[in-house]
Amino acid sequence: MILMNKVKSEHVSRQNENVFDEIHNTVLSEIGVIHLYDVYNLCEMVAENKLSSFKVKMLRVICTCFEIRFKTRVTKSELVKKLTEMLLGCSCLST
Repeated sequence: MILMNKVKSEHVSRQNENVFDEIHNTVLSEIGVIHLYDVYNLCEMVAENKLSSFKVKMLRVICTCFEIRFKTRVTKSELVKKLTEMLLGCSCLST
């Protein structure tokens, strides 16, 4: 019985998480801001060519957040290039 309650509870938690993700994505789509990290609008930063103002450590964290793969020994310019390539496909940059 305890195992059944635990499984049921985990299922409900997953459902709640999925609902939250859907609402979160809908809100971001509605306000038109897709690529945020911390307080930074990365789409704006690409448009203004300011991604290089970040240090390598921060660029690594941002790439990891967006699941962008990179080598252990990667240069700042490579990280900026990878982020820029991802963000150039954003709909807010084409408007």
